[in-house]
Amino acid sequence: MNSPRKVSRPSDNALEWRWDADPFGTASPDQNPASLGTFVYNFRDPGQYYIAETGLNQNWNRGYDPVVGRYVEADPIGLLGGINPYVYVSGNPIWSIDPLGLTQCDIDVAKLIAMSAHLRLSSGEALAYPSSYGDLGLVYDDQGRLILGDTIPGYGTGLSSLYQAALSNPQAADLLNTIIHEAVHWTLPANDPRQGDESGTGYAYSEATRLTTPSLIKKLNRERKKCKAKEEKGKCSA
Repeated sequence: MNSPRKVSRPSDNALEWRWDADPFGTASPDQNPASLGTFVYNFRDPGQYYIAETGLNQNWNRGYDPVVGRYVEADPIGLLGGINPYVYVSGNPIWSIDPLGLTQCDIDVAKLIAMSAHLRLSSGEALAYPSSYGDLGLVYDDQGRLILGDTIPGYGTGLSSLYQAALSNPQAADLLNTIIHEAVHWTLPANDPRQGDESGTGYAYSEATRLTTPSLIKKLNRERKKCKAKEEKGKCSA
């Protein structure tokens, strides 16, 4: 997702470089697809730059090995980033990206806190969560509202890139609300009438408001400070 696939010559649009890789980027690019001469282009998946000397993609904070589809160093925040600290985007590169080679602390902690609370819908179903989150970028609906999250049930959930930035406590509370909101969509069947919330109101909004309690928000803002401290320590020692 968001990876380079073709590079053409500006003068005549002749194809100079082509990369037909699978989602984990295991294939090598064709650096001379039209017999125009070798063209070297080392950018790979988002945040990755290929280093010919090592055969690895430098992913800012870690090295990524495209042959095996995983990092060669552990996540700087350890198991807070997931049970496998070497995995790339929870094994779901079709939907998710990791431009910094890090699992973003606030998102991980918000999800962990929501999951550990064993939240249930008012109709009784236990909330379910996707294994990872994609990056929506900055996307607006047809009424000009910023979309903070989007879920395709059974496929994946994307979160606004705003949540990749340093967050204030109120913004972290909004993140937790969004995590829970999208979990409502993830839990409900795709054809459930409660899925609709295009107007900015609906079942997912009301359930997220009900379930995002002050005690969970307080816990999030306490725990994410610990996670950030571990992340910063990892960056310094990398």
